[in-house]
Amino acid sequence: MDRKHKGRKKRRWWVHDILRKRKEYGVFNHLFKELKSDDDKFVQYLRVTREQFARLLFFTGKTLTKRSRFREVISPEERLAICLRYFPFPRYLATGESFHSLAFSFRVGVSTVSNIVAEVCSVIWSKMSHIYMKVPTTSEEWLQKAAGFEHVWNFPHCVGAIDGKHVNIKAPENSGSLYFNYKNTFSIVLLALVDANMQFTAIDVGAYGRNSDGGIFANSNMGKVITNGLLNWPLDEPMPSAAHMGPMPYVVLGEEAFPLQRHLMRPFPGRGCPKQEQIFNYRLSRARRIVENAFGLLAARWRLYHAKIAVNTTVATNVVKATCLLHNMIQSESTPSQTAAIMVDPNHNSQSLVDFSGTGNRAAKQAKDIRERFKEYFCHIAPLPWQENVTDRGK
Repeated sequence: MDRKHKGRKKRRWWVHDILRKRKEYGVFNHLFKELKSDDDKFVQYLRVTREQFARLLFFTGKTLTKRSRFREVISPEERLAICLRYFPFPRYLATGESFHSLAFSFRVGVSTVSNIVAEVCSVIWSKMSHIYMKVPTTSEEWLQKAAGFEHVWNFPHCVGAIDGKHVNIKAPENSGSLYFNYKNTFSIVLLALVDANMQFTAIDVGAYGRNSDGGIFANSNMGKVITNGLLNWPLDEPMPSAAHMGPMPYVVLGEEAFPLQRHLMRPFPGRGCPKQEQIFNYRLSRARRIVENAFGLLAARWRLYHAKIAVNTTVATNVVKATCLLHNMIQSESTPSQTAAIMVDPNHNSQSLVDFSGTGNRAAKQAKDIRERFKEYFCHIAPLPWQENVTDRGK
């Protein structure tokens, strides 16, 4: 019996002294509790209000609750705080400095921070995407999106603006050139459809950075929905005050990186195009810029987009999905002045996300005809008083 157990070592549960003093000196039990009494400071620290934090905790807390007989567990509230602090971390570096800094601040292990970020991002998406990023599945829901673009941007029959960005990541191990993009960096792709209020209607995340931007759209679920008019896409009908033009399809607005299709409008090519084509391009650009603004806000709120995301591709995908969802939650409750304050922040860098590259396009005659009819509508039926002057200045 003694011989059988002679070589067996007694298991020890060892924690570094720094981590043992988490409750005494850690950020969560001191600074975080003080921040709860000041909403402005709370927002500066975590980018969400106290009420929004409480809502996040309500939806995720049960799943984030842990039990252990051997060590003191980290509460769901602290787990959520660690993850939210990771997103806007001002000293974020590709080396993973934020994980180490957060580990020291909260007095937890670096691997613990890494695991917390991965889990919390996944749970936020699984528990809250049906609330803050519910993809339209009925004609009525799509028509609500179209009403927003007509009211705010004077572009009827538009259900959204689309764009794609390359999100820079640390080179994944053993991935070769799969994630190596045209800008000579490693990336995953974020493809987004945005509504008139700068909120993400739907996102498609995780495509290889190496893939052609046109191929990414064509092979994505979002691209298939738009190309084929799926998910109860609204039926064609006349535009306001234009019954004589006949039924017109509902469309999405894209730029030169996207193909011209029946349900996807892109600008006329060339800077020296005729006047009426310039007017169409202006009207499309005016409405489509909402997606650029949404990406700009995303990067301004969550500073991790300003450098390489130094986690594996699965976690990086979940980080992107979680931050897009949180963007929607915050944006749905923000005033125009609050949004404007973020957009004019001198530290804001809209170029932190890499654009899609342009692509050629051999559009079908039907798609070209639809674009021509939109052009006629904007030039002769529903012109904006200033559009002539705007296009003249562009010469």
